[in-house]
Amino acid sequence: MIQQAVDFDDDHLYEFYYARTARSRERVRFDDENGELFSRTLGTLFPLPKDRKLFYLFDYGDSWLFSVERTRKAPHAPVAGVRYPQLMESIGDNPEQYPEPDE
Repeated sequence: MIQQAVDFDDDHLYEFYYARTARSRERVRFDDENGELFSRTLGTLFPLPKDRKLFYLFDYGDSWLFSVERTRKAPHAPVAGVRYPQLMESIGDNPEQYPEPDE
């Protein structure tokens, strides 16, 4: 969903984790090495432990880092024919995954 929202190719490893900050050494990871990436849904992670935030790290080389937040709005009943999850808000322009090198 995140990669589609920013129009990235699905050609790199990725993980979710929660921590106090994006760069905290103490983090709880959900990746393919520990088997948690494909056995968990985002809904099972919330509510997060106190003072923790959820992050999505894509492409370990370029380290595209996204903050994932749960809306404060009350949940709605699912609408028939609507595909979930849905992007609720995007701020700013999408980054370019493979920018042209400067000449």
